[in-house]
Amino acid sequence: VFYSRSYTPRRAVALGFAAFEELARRRSDFVVQMFGEDEAGKHFDFPNEQMGILSPEVLGDLYRDADLGVSFSTTNYSLVPLEMMACGLAVVEIDSPSARTAFPHGTLSFAKPSPIAVADAIEQLLDDAEARERQLTAAGEFVACLDWEDSARAIEAAITERLSEQGFEGIDARTLTPALHL
Repeated sequence: VFYSRSYTPRRAVALGFAAFEELARRRSDFVVQMFGEDEAGKHFDFPNEQMGILSPEVLGDLYRDADLGVSFSTTNYSLVPLEMMACGLAVVEIDSPSARTAFPHGTLSFAKPSPIAVADAIEQLLDDAEARERQLTAAGEFVACLDWEDSARAIEAAITERLSEQGFEGIDARTLTPALHL
């Protein structure tokens, strides 16, 4: 499964296409299921299925049915690899400082941003079931610890602490507007 939203440059979609073309020169036992953009009518030099823009439910099913996920972000890390991991999918991502910071060692495969390096990382996971299983185990443990409410509270606490350091005082929001009577 490849997140192929090419109108967002940070997704490095052209790098993914070049990596899949390199992989197709090596082997033919794969099909890239692309999602995130309607690619209808475009031709690619690798086996593919163009899935378009999917609902969360269909996307989750796609992740659960696939063997490997590829998602790149050349700036801040993407949530797509987390979604893939949560659905039990091994992931390849570009080796970048933000991705290294966001994803603990062993939770996904980092590839240098070159078609050959990405094709190598994909091929490694396709051919090495034990390595893929180790990655899936580490990724599963990592995403099991994630919680949106905890994350939101941590951000709220950091903002509140910084505002307090700047001399701002908290207020009771209920004093700003009259009570609503339902």
